[in-house]
Amino acid sequence: MKKLLIVLLLFAGCTTNNKQKEPFITGNWAFLDKAGNYNEAFFDTTEYVTYNRSGGLMPSFKYAVKNDSLYSTFGKTKDLKPVAKLIWINDDKFVIYNESTRDTLERIQTNDMTLQNTDAKADSTKFRDDFERRYEDFLIGKGILSREEIEEFKKNKKVPNN
Repeated sequence: MKKLLIVLLLFAGCTTNNKQKEPFITGNWAFLDKAGNYNEAFFDTTEYVTYNRSGGLMPSFKYAVKNDSLYSTFGKTKDLKPVAKLIWINDDKFVIYNESTRDTLERIQTNDMTLQNTDAKADSTKFRDDFERRYEDFLIGKGILSREEIEEFKKNKKVPNN
């Protein structure tokens, strides 16, 4: 009996689970919205919040991910309703889309102040400085601007000639 139990435990430990794991949405994400505004979002286990340059900190919303869809309390409803489809590119990048939105979110990996580890209002100066640095790095990483163009703009307060 003891040998049978050991064999069963070994067999159970050696079998692989073919079920595909669900991507992990919790964390900090960056994206450009359809108007070209840089945004950051933080998803904890049940709520998410966004921050962008023009609107600042947005209210938080409850959410859940079910299969390939994002359900949220977005709007006036208190019930979770499907609001968008999710297409996972990899663990650190996904597309969120519906009839009016198609944004590609990329995971932020930093030790800076983010929506996850600070109160964006109470620590507004430090958060905003870190946010602006991440924004510049995002634009450079996408090839939208170069470091030189950003520095030129900061220095002369005008878009540099190409």
